[in-house]
Amino acid sequence: MARIEIIRAARQRCAQHFGRFFHENFLLVLPLYTREREPYAADMNSHTNNSIIRLAASLLCAATFLPFVAVADDLPTGTAMGTFTPEGKPAVTLAFAGAFVDVKDERSPVILFLSDKKLPTEKWTSEFDLMRENPKFNGVAFWIDKEGSVFRSATYVDGRHSSVSGYFELKLDGAMGKNLTGAVKTNDPAGDGPKADATFHVTLK
Repeated sequence: MARIEIIRAARQRCAQHFGRFFHENFLLVLPLYTREREPYAADMNSHTNNSIIRLAASLLCAATFLPFVAVADDLPTGTAMGTFTPEGKPAVTLAFAGAFVDVKDERSPVILFLSDKKLPTEKWTSEFDLMRENPKFNGVAFWIDKEGSVFRSATYVDGRHSSVSGYFELKLDGAMGKNLTGAVKTNDPAGDGPKADATFHVTLK
C-alpha cells in the first residue's frame, strides 16, 4: 500500500472517532510516522498495512485528543478555545465563554455562549436582555436545563440569530453548578451545515 493510501485510511479512521478537529490536524503528525517507513510500504501485505493504519490512527489520535480534552479545566474562566464555521463562511475563533440563568423562563435554564467577542452576560438575567442589546458577534449558544441537557441551540453570525438542531453535541465535564467546563463538537464534520468544535470554562454569577 502506498504511503498516501496509509495516510488517507488512518486519517479517516481517526476522523470517525474524534471528529473534525482531528480530521483537519491529523496530517500534521502522520507523515512523520509514514516517512520513516516509506521504503518498505511497497513490500507490505494487506494485513500488515491494516495493522499500521490501526496503530497509527490510535496512537496519533490519542496523542492529539488527550491534551485537547484536558484543556477545559486549564482554561481561565470566561474563555473558550476552538472554532465556529458558519455555513458557507470562513471559520472564526471562539475565544470567550459566557453564561447566565434566564430567570424569566420557568425552566430557569443556563444560556451558554461561545463567541469571538466578550459578551456582558454577567449583566443579563433573561434572553430579553440579549435581544435588547443585540450585540454583533459570531458564535454558538446553548440552553441547558437543570439536569445538564441541552434543549435548544442557536448560531450567531454578525449578531443574527438562527435556531439550529442536531448540528452540535455539548458535553459538560461534571454536574450542573456555578462552575462549568466542557466541550462542544460537530456531529457531522463532513456535512454542509454550521460547525463548532471547542472547549470552554465559565462561572455563573
